[in-house]
Amino acid sequence: MRTRETNTWLGIAGFGAIAGLRTALAPALLGERLLASGPGMAPRVLKILAGVELLLDKMPFAGARTRGLPLAARAVSGGLIGFLLGRHSRSPAGAALLGASTAVGAAVGAYHLRKQATQRLGVPNVLAGMLEDGLALLAGRALLAVVE
Repeated sequence: MRTRETNTWLGIAGFGAIAGLRTALAPALLGERLLASGPGMAPRVLKILAGVELLLDKMPFAGARTRGLPLAARAVSGGLIGFLLGRHSRSPAGAALLGASTAVGAAVGAYHLRKQATQRLGVPNVLAGMLEDGLALLAGRALLAVVE
């Protein structure tokens, strides 16, 4: 049987990976839960940013997520999610590091998988991106039940 702490660490790793796929999606999914006591507009703004990112990701001008700023943004997003989910754990810094590192790992891994799918299998980039979106959204919804 998993403990609450185990669920927290699984949630941190999972939402970190989602941040690696889509920078704004993990904070958007968790926004209402993590910012419930904060300003009412913040969760809505996060959802709008996530929606814009989902659209822009499919555009021909979208750069590689593995380059400097996009990769750093994913690491920051994953690290922030990790810190917020793990802030009551024994190691909030470790939680932030786990979130950031899984974000970077997922970003690099998903980039190469998508590249292989489009180049070797002939999957259109837009379709590959939509499949990635669906995976991230489904995983995020499932993870919401894991973290408290």
